[in-house]
Amino acid sequence: MKIQDYCDTVDGSLQLRTPLRQFCRGGIITDDRDMNRQLDMLDRVGQGNVPLTIRGEKGSGKDRIAQYAHDLSCRRRAPLVKT
Repeated sequence: MKIQDYCDTVDGSLQLRTPLRQFCRGGIITDDRDMNRQLDMLDRVGQGNVPLTIRGEKGSGKDRIAQYAHDLSCRRRAPLVKT
């Protein structure tokens, strides 16, 4: 399945169908309890001015988590720096 299978096109852009929206936060779609706990933690600390180190296996979504945290931060208007 592709994300397009769960979306409708509205004004030329993809929009999640209503039932799936409950599983989407910051472009991350999950109903996994552990992942939701991690996202909750990012929601709480993401607005602070703290550096983050994100570790994980190749293909595990580190870039998406980094972008989510950056979008929450006070630095969201600055470019995201990946090292």
